[in-house]
Amino acid sequence: MISQSLLAQSDIPKVDYTSIGDLDGSYSKIKSFNSLPDGKKPVENLSYADVQGSPFWDKNWNAAVLVLANGTVTKTQKAKLNLYTNEVHFVNLFNVEMECDNKAIKKIVFFKGIDTSKVMAVFESFADPSGTDNVFFRSLNKGKVRLLELKKVSVKESEYNPLVGKKEYSFYSKSTYAIADDEKIIPLKTLNQSSLFTAIPKASDYSEWLKQNNNKLKNESEISTFLYYYNSQLK
Repeated sequence: MISQSLLAQSDIPKVDYTSIGDLDGSYSKIKSFNSLPDGKKPVENLSYADVQGSPFWDKNWNAAVLVLANGTVTKTQKAKLNLYTNEVHFVNLFNVEMECDNKAIKKIVFFKGIDTSKVMAVFESFADPSGTDNVFFRSLNKGKVRLLELKKVSVKESEYNPLVGKKEYSFYSKSTYAIADDEKIIPLKTLNQSSLFTAIPKASDYSEWLKQNNNKLKNESEISTFLYYYNSQLK
């Protein structure tokens, strides 16, 4: 569990907000997806209702601030992040659910429900280390050097189920991690001290602090807490 103090109000851009309408041309109505990853044969007319589970980071609607690729900042009272398509869903002024191409968005700050005093999560768009498209990484601490989580959601196809008379589909997810040093992305093989010190050689200078704080650098919480301290020592 990431401490709320690691994702403070300072993550929110201090500029005048514009309306979600400035995304004009980059969003559309929700589409039913009709194909599967991993070389599977396309499935005609497959909708989200046909797949068990959820593709969203949080299935609930939350208020959000979006930093666009052109530097403009916009806000919406209802947003969700679809980790299957890497697109942002939002509700427009006519109460219609829309989806926005991830190329149009650089950063998302999600609040808890409509309470804009509580930052729940921050996502940043970077190039996928294993591909060419941009994907949303969850930033687990603030500062110059950040721990990032990349959660990819895919669809699993099960064998034909005679009890329901059809094949069944379900969402599943897998997380990998990386270090962001400003805009530079360094993939981590695993969450441990060795991987972190390889990605950030200067982090080994703080071995005494780690020992004093009984921090083993073996999970999200310990690494993000250390990086919060590490950033405070940078000049």
